[in-house]
This record gives sequence, structure tokens and C-alpha cells, in this order.
Amino acid sequence: MEGRGLPSGRSDYFQTDDWDTVAFKWAAGVKRIPYDFNKRDTYIYYLSACAYPQGTVCSRRTGCILKPDLRYLRIPGKGEDAGGKLLLYRWAGQESRVSAVRPGIRMDMLVYVDLWKCPEGFAPEPCLQIDEAAWGKEQRTCGRPDGDCLSYTEFESNLMEWKRAFSGKNDFPGNQAGASVVYYDYYMGVYGNRQRIIPMADEIQSIWKRFAELDIAGAGTQIECFNLWNHLVNLYTFGRTAYDVSLSLEANLKALCRLFGEGGEWIVRAVLLMEEALDGESIIGFAGKYMIEHVDKERIYGLFDRALSAAAGETQRNNIRLLRMAFRYSEIETADSANRERKTFSRFQEYDDPSGELAYMAVHFDSFRHNDPGYGIAFPVTNTDTKDFVPDAWYAFEG
Repeated sequence: MEGRGLPSGRSDYFQTDDWDTVAFKWAAGVKRIPYDFNKRDTYIYYLSACAYPQGTVCSRRTGCILKPDLRYLRIPGKGEDAGGKLLLYRWAGQESRVSAVRPGIRMDMLVYVDLWKCPEGFAPEPCLQIDEAAWGKEQRTCGRPDGDCLSYTEFESNLMEWKRAFSGKNDFPGNQAGASVVYYDYYMGVYGNRQRIIPMADEIQSIWKRFAELDIAGAGTQIECFNLWNHLVNLYTFGRTAYDVSLSLEANLKALCRLFGEGGEWIVRAVLLMEEALDGESIIGFAGKYMIEHVDKERIYGLFDRALSAAAGETQRNNIRLLRMAFRYSEIETADSANRERKTFSRFQEYDDPSGELAYMAVHFDSFRHNDPGYGIAFPVTNTDTKDFVPDAWYAFEG
């Protein structure tokens, strides 16, 4: 489906061949278009903000629009004024067209900042899956072992409203009850968290047990190859508990900490101390900062020292160094004076970095900008001047 410019020649309008008259403006006022939510040839789809590789539309900041895909239309929701806050993306007929040819394919619809409440009269195709971000009017808090930062909140009640729209529509091939709703959660934080460690593992067990009770199909997150060590414990407990909700945090840590050989018991203690330091006091975007300001850092470093001394193998000692580096980064990044001026959602940042240690981490170990494939650890630091920083034994990798 191709878009074409209107006769006016204005590039910020277009219309498609799939509707009689559909036009909109990218940034300012949106034209009112009569719409029947029950038409089965129209698909409602919300695209993630800042989806750079796809060049799609971001309704939160016009600067995110690089190469807009003209198949996606921004239209006011029912009952809104012309400048309405709720924006829906509709992709004409794709869900029924795809299902007709490939009946086993599921299509994912992201419920995010702009599209949040389930529209009245919304009648989804069975192949559609609702993917609600844990970020509505505000990001969710995190870190409570009982899971109540997500369970029994507005996020859960809103997701269940979407689930009710699928009543009688679970005839999708292979569907089970509730297979039509999932969460888009932030076990790695968001850009505002700056890749600091967020101790959320102790809540994951409770959250996933709640998923099983409510027939919520699961969750996704943004942990990636380049930031595994920053969010290692969250990633492991998230993935393993998704397959077995009966697992405890202790069982997950026992299995995970085999990575650290004989030093594993000391890493378990360090992880549990971090988990205890965060109990729902902060939203995800600043949870790593809260943890690092409230945990007993001297005790954590002592446990890392004991782990390194105990580990017999080079690989196990290097693994301990990487996890400790993620903690060390979380501490000195949080304390850096540049954070007083930091833009919350900037992807990278230049720091004051008086010692040069942040720059040393980034240049020698960061896996996103400097070292590909690198070590699987992320430091969103633009500094490259390591100044007079002299690395100690914690930066002396073996093998």
C-alpha cells in the first residue's frame, strides 16, 4: 500500500488507496474521520515510539520520524476533539488478509502512551495480540517481592479490559485462554535508567504466578546482546520463570551463579543485598539510581572481592569482573555531577568523569559503540578521554 501526496503538494499530508478519504497531518491538528470500529477490514495498530530501524511514526516526538511508513495513519479516537490525546494507528485489513493466507501468524498490537484504553466497541480479530507497555501515564514502580508494583495496579486492570474485548475470540490456531494479552515490561529499565543495575528479580516470580492465575500469556522486554551484564539477573529469572512459575528466586540464583564457579555463593549474597535495597520506592527509570544510593556499597564490593578470590577458573573470574563492573558503573554514573543537567531520555551522554573511569569502561568494554561484539555490557557514555585513570585488577581480564 503506497501513500501519495495530496493535490496541495503539502508533504505532511497523504492519503492511501485503501480508504476513500483518509488524510492527516504529522505534527499538528488531526482531521476528523468517521470510523466504524467493527469494520473487519481495518486493523488498529500502535507502533513503538522511536522505532528507528523501521522508520515508523513516533507520536511522542516528531524528531523520531525519520522515514515515515505511509501505511500507518494517525486518527483521533472515539469521543475526542480534533487535537485529541489518544492517537490510533490503523493498518487497513492486514490482520484478516494475513490470517487468510497464513492462519498461524499472530499480529502484535502495542498498547502504549497514546493508545491506552480499549476503545468502546473494539472488535479484534482472533489473531491479534494486545501487548500493553508497563508505562501508561507514568512508568510503573518496581522491586516489591510480592509483585504488587505491577499486579493489582492500573496496568493489570487496563490489560484485563483489553482481554475482555477478546471474549469468544480465542479460536486462533493453538490459542489457549488468555493467549491474546501480554505485557511489554522493562526489566532493563528505560533510557532514563542509563543501563544501571535494577534489582527486580525478586518480584518476577510473583508477577509470573499472577500471569498464570489471570491467563495472561506472558511478557517481553528490551534486554539485548549489548547489555546482558547490566541486567543479567533480571534476564535470567525472567526467562526461566516464564517456563516454570513455581521457581523461587533462590532456585534461579543457584542455577545462574554457576557462571561464577566457587565464587557463586558470594555473588548470590551481593545480588540479594541489591534486591533488598529496592522495594517499590522508585519508577523504573530511576530505580537503579535509588538502589545505588541506598545499598551498602562497601559490603557489596567486599562480597565481590571474596567471590574473585574463591573462583578457580579464568572464565569464572572474568564473569565476576563483568558483573562487578556493571555495579561499579551504576555507582559512578549515578554520582557524576553531569547528572544534574542530564536529559532524562537521552540515549548517550557526556559526563564530567573527573577520574576518567567512565571513559575507560566505555572505550575498552562497552559493546554498543566501541567493541562489537565485545563483552555484552553497555556504557552509554560518549567520553573517550580516560585522563590519568590507572586500571586496577578488576579491569585485568584473563585469557
